Amino acid sequence: MSIDRTELDLLRGALEDLATAHPADLRDALRDFGWADLLVEDPAVAVEVLFRLQGERLTDETLLDEVVLAAIEGSAAAAVVLPLPGQELSSRYDSEGVRVDGVFTRPVEAGATVLVSCRALGGTAVLAVPVDGLLQKAAQGLDLGRPWVRVRGDVHPGAVAHVGGDAAWERMLAAGRRALAAELLGLGTRMLDLAVEHTSSRVQFGQALATFQVVRHKLADVRVWGEVAELAFAAAWEDTDPLAATLAKSAAVRYTATAREHVQQLLGGMGFSWEHDFHRYLRRAIVLESLLGGASALRAEIGTSICESGRLPDLAAL
Repeated sequence: MSIDRTELDLLRGALEDLATAHPADLRDALRDFGWADLLVEDPAVAVEVLFRLQGERLTDETLLDEVVLAAIEGSAAAAVVLPLPGQELSSRYDSEGVRVDGVFTRPVEAGATVLVSCRALGGTAVLAVPVDGLLQKAAQGLDLGRPWVRVRGDVHPGAVAHVGGDAAWERMLAAGRRALAAELLGLGTRMLDLAVEHTSSRVQFGQALATFQVVRHKLADVRVWGEVAELAFAAAWEDTDPLAATLAKSAAVRYTATAREHVQQLLGGMGFSWEHDFHRYLRRAIVLESLLGGASALRAEIGTSICESGRLPDLAAL
């Protein structure tokens, strides 16, 4: 499927209207809109447009589960137990069963089946398990706007089923990292916009703050890392190697980490107040940066891959 700029703008406008009209039930609205069909036909467009929007609008709901599950053909699971932020894998599978420890992006209804990635003998396993019997508790974390759920519990080995084959988690991880990279791009862009608006309207010593050299340097630093992240994100759809998705997430994390630091300084006292929206973007960015691989873990993965393969990943699609 190919889509031109005009169609892309129309799609983005339609999704923005949905996000505005359905802040509390965006998932249902997107289902009626046919976003799932678009994800099958053109995943790059579906993920880029929606997840950038999720970042810019700070949507309460995320369709990260749908993107990760789409990497497993024929999966009927309702959700994915994501590893705890900052951890590679936080669930375990052995002869005694599955010890589940992770997070849901939202509460999961009783009777559903969910997928969980686990450390297992010989590597990583992706298992389908019943959500019944698992303890779900609202996560009291930094991101107050999204209904994250901490999920824990033990599942008997007779109640689990292997899905997706040996490389299942690798495919799911790459899909999730591309989606998170797009959402981080949206967050970074919005934080930069807030800084530009503030420094262009505030005056000191008779001049707009944005005219001072040190302010320009910080804005330029954020913009440069934004351009790097954009290139890496585009390359992640050109190269099917999971390393490209890792690089895209790593560059996006560097972008928002730089934006968080510089924009908070440029906003001055406003950057530390509850009244200004900046803290909401900062909180969401910190959580997403650490999900499915934080900055240090991603850099270690990239370095290990380069050493083992002797090949540098492509930063930009040429």
